[in-house]
Amino acid sequence: MADNHLTVGESPPQFDVTNSGSIQANHSICVIWALLRILSVMQLGPIGIDLGGTNIRIGGTATDGTLQHVRRFPTRSAHAANESHGLSYERLISNLKSEIDPILESQVLQISNSKTQFPNPSDLKSQTSNLKFQISNFKFQIPQGQNTESPLRFPIPIGLAVPGVIDAQAGIVRRSVNLPFLENRPIARDLSEAIQKSDSPTSNIVVLMTDADAATWGEYSTMNPLPRRFAHLRIGTGIALGIVIDGVPQPRDPNRRTHLPLLVVDHSPSAGECPCGLRGCLETIASGPAITSQARAMLGITNLNKLEQAVAQGHPGALDLISNCASAILVACAAIQGEFMVDMISLGGGALFALPSLLESCHSTAKKSRNFREKTLVLGPAALGDNAGVFGAALLAQMHIGC
Repeated sequence: MADNHLTVGESPPQFDVTNSGSIQANHSICVIWALLRILSVMQLGPIGIDLGGTNIRIGGTATDGTLQHVRRFPTRSAHAANESHGLSYERLISNLKSEIDPILESQVLQISNSKTQFPNPSDLKSQTSNLKFQISNFKFQIPQGQNTESPLRFPIPIGLAVPGVIDAQAGIVRRSVNLPFLENRPIARDLSEAIQKSDSPTSNIVVLMTDADAATWGEYSTMNPLPRRFAHLRIGTGIALGIVIDGVPQPRDPNRRTHLPLLVVDHSPSAGECPCGLRGCLETIASGPAITSQARAMLGITNLNKLEQAVAQGHPGALDLISNCASAILVACAAIQGEFMVDMISLGGGALFALPSLLESCHSTAKKSRNFREKTLVLGPAALGDNAGVFGAALLAQMHIGC
């Protein structure tokens, strides 16, 4: 399409300057027009990556805030159990690069030496009023030393959300129970270097964050009005919790290697040991792998989809399992509300989306509980579904670099 290319004339445009006051004023108009043309064809915002224990999701955001180019593929395709940690890690970086590159290419602006028609100064106002977005929403720097015959590339913020404990400043994953091969790897730097283009002097900025923070911010951003105190609990391969208070994501202790104590829901002597090191964590009861393990042992059911089918058919054992898992989730929700005094808790994650009956059970059980009849607490489903982490990662990356 013609609008996907910006062409710059071989010679400067000629204007009648008798009424403008100076050539400099007209030159400024040309510069402004050129910048507005650049902005009018730039259609891609930040990129979000949600690196989960089961699936990886990648998507770009358009300038209107919608997700574009969303892709999902199994995490385990990036590493096999019999591979060394180093090879598995390198394979992951390679897989991420192959998914990101096509998204980045959609942002390229081609510059050629063909002539273009510049506007008269009197037409500038009408042209700028037709732009699809405001110039004030963007901050960018035109790369120095750019070859005008090569694609003009602008650095794009890329949010990388991972499960575990991270050192955001260093761009390193300190601990990841479900993806241990990521530990102590400078994944933000390595991914940035992998997607660097040889014909571009700029680097796309990779911002590392936890999956909990990304999904929480994504969900929070959809709220209208925005709650003052908000929590997002994700039930997936693992359990993740994020908190936003007064519009600020709450920091987490980078030295913590276990779940928060409030996510311990079983205090009995027989409580199962969690991969984090504690016993009785919600992850041992209501995470995707934990539910699957119980379904296999109790019912001979081997995956969540078949468990959902058993629930739909009214299988007593399946119904009991779902009810027990919902009760454990609500114990955690009550503890979250008590600790952070949140106004709203949203529930999300792959296990909940695979088991609609589990979310329904959470709601029906909450209605019977005195803790959740209070008007100060609203228990709601995640609005963005599986895309919360992707969307939130993109938004947080954009915030991080000040775009």
